[in-house]
Amino acid sequence: MEYLMTYGWAILIVVVVLAALLYMGIFGLGGRVPEQCTFKPGLLCTGVKVTPTSVSFTLTNVFGSKIEICNIVCDASKTSATVDLKGSDGKCDSPIVHMSLGDERHLSVADGCHYASGEIVPAGETYRDKLLITYYKEGDTDLPRTVEGQLVVTVNP
Repeated sequence: MEYLMTYGWAILIVVVVLAALLYMGIFGLGGRVPEQCTFKPGLLCTGVKVTPTSVSFTLTNVFGSKIEICNIVCDASKTSATVDLKGSDGKCDSPIVHMSLGDERHLSVADGCHYASGEIVPAGETYRDKLLITYYKEGDTDLPRTVEGQLVVTVNP
C-alpha cells in the first residue's frame, strides 16, 4: 500500500507541473493557428494565402464533371443567396475559370476577406469564416450553385 501511495503522489506532482506549464503557454503554438480551407466533397482547397487586399489558393475539381467558376467571395456577411453574379439574368455570363475533372488551378481574388460588418480583416488577425464559390456543373441549365467552404487563416501583411 505504501508503494502505491508514494508513486501516486509522484504522478500527481508531475500532472500538476505539466498543467502549470501548459497554462503558462510553454507548450503553445506561439499564437499560430493551423490554417485550413475545407469544402464539401467536390472541391479541394490547398495553399491558402490571404493578405488585406487579396486571397489566393489552389483549387482542385473532384466533382466528377467539368465546372465553370463564376465568382469567389471571402466575406462573412454573404450567404449563398446573396452572392452577386456578373450576369444581369442571375446567370454566369463570363466564367472566370473552366475546370475539367481533376484540374488543379491556382486562383486569386483581388479583394481580401471581410468581417460580417464589412471591414477588411487586417494583417495579423485570424479569419475564421466562409469562402463562397459560385459555379456551374457541366450540363446544368439551372441557376448556378454556390458551395460554402470554411476558411481558417492568419492574414499576412
